Amino acid sequence: MQSHESEAIPVSVDREGAATGSVLHKLSGLLILLVDNLFFSATVFTAGLAVPVSCALAFGTSAVGVFLIQKFVARDKTGASLAKALLSGALAGIPTSIAGTVLGGLVLALAGFSRKQAPDGDQDRSSAAEENRDSR
Repeated sequence: MQSHESEAIPVSVDREGAATGSVLHKLSGLLILLVDNLFFSATVFTAGLAVPVSCALAFGTSAVGVFLIQKFVARDKTGASLAKALLSGALAGIPTSIAGTVLGGLVLALAGFSRKQAPDGDQDRSSAAEENRDSR
């Protein structure tokens, strides 16, 4: 009989023991999506009249926040933190919500989020639906 052992993907670890296998810190990924949705909502409420202002503010807020997170929390070098900050600012400054798009998925993937880390709530709902259907 053959044993089925799962193989772990090697991830580098820093001195404090934190995983450094992702491009963005998880807080950076969440900040990008939060800022993007916040300023997209503001654009919707102003019927598009505040697009230039909201794009500039979203760019600046996201860029500064990601730079600080990458520099001081993730402990990236200044150049890498700046590059990630500029890219995140550009993504957050797009005058539409990126959360439900490929770009939003890319941000989450770069921040190290995966379906494997998601809570098993979807499985609970599907099994509950099956039980409900079987009881009819």
